[in-house]
Amino acid sequence: MTFFPIRLSNREIYWLTFFSRLLVLFAFVFTIGEVMERVIIVKGKSVPYTILFSSPKAVAGMGDYVTVTVYPDTHAIIDKESIFLKKVACDSGQSIELVDETFFCDGRQLGGFVRETLDGRPLQPWPAGVVIPDGKAFIMGSHLRSFDSRYFGLVPKEDLVVAHVIF
Repeated sequence: MTFFPIRLSNREIYWLTFFSRLLVLFAFVFTIGEVMERVIIVKGKSVPYTILFSSPKAVAGMGDYVTVTVYPDTHAIIDKESIFLKKVACDSGQSIELVDETFFCDGRQLGGFVRETLDGRPLQPWPAGVVIPDGKAFIMGSHLRSFDSRYFGLVPKEDLVVAHVIF
């Protein structure tokens, strides 16, 4: 009794092997493509990590790293569509305040802000002093010069994509 009851010619074996390998190759390329599409490589100084993995279906919460697409109509300083990587510093239901040029979330100090960009353009802080409504978040980078919610305000959580630290 043979394991493979149908006798195949060498040519049929060749084509069966070829298509099997092709199927495995397509599965590998598709998987790598899906993974590479979610890898985020950070080039700026806004966050302390350099490689992250995005998780589009996860819901962003306090302390999560997130990406957000920022458009030119968001703020005068933005001249082209950009993807920012930041951290959720204050979440829905929490109080965000600006006291003596320092932002606070529920009394916890988040950091200050700068009055102008590196090239001398003026910056105004977002006028905090609210309880963050449901579905919104205040996001920040760890660098003082990070362009974030300190300048453009709250962002819709539906626009945030959670990013997990790899390295």
